Amino acid sequence: MKFYDFSKIEVDLQLQTRLGFAKIYSEKDMPIESTINQRGIAHIVISKSPDTLSKALRSPDVKGIIFEGNEFNKKIIEKAAEARKVILIPVSYLLWQNVHERQKAVHDIRKAISAIHKLKARAAIVTLAKDKESLLSRAQLGEVASMIAVNNGAKLFGGELFDN
Repeated sequence: MKFYDFSKIEVDLQLQTRLGFAKIYSEKDMPIESTINQRGIAHIVISKSPDTLSKALRSPDVKGIIFEGNEFNKKIIEKAAEARKVILIPVSYLLWQNVHERQKAVHDIRKAISAIHKLKARAAIVTLAKDKESLLSRAQLGEVASMIAVNNGAKLFGGELFDN
């Protein structure tokens, strides 16, 4: 199986290979925007607003959504499942939090993953790294996926991110 990631920075092919990924998408490959663009370009929408995310899920140009601040919404998860859009869950910020903040964030992500799994939505964890120090290897990201998806059988890691 091939493994993929998404980062805010561009990562050269040699580093992608060393980290164990077939491809690390960057904003150059697929922009991350807070609004829906009408230019006919594939992109990802990141927002806290349920209205914005709901509109994004209806757009054929939007390939995935990100809940800004990992503030998940069950209705939007349901709509993502119906639209067959991937929900990207960034995790690199977990590296830089203190223990108590990290525990709360992981708990929130686990609750969302449980809902995502029950509703049969598509989700993938990604680093969404802002710098090279925040990148994770395939093995590290796999361990984070295992830690987050404990005992619920959700597939969060491995395979093409944007196959719709």
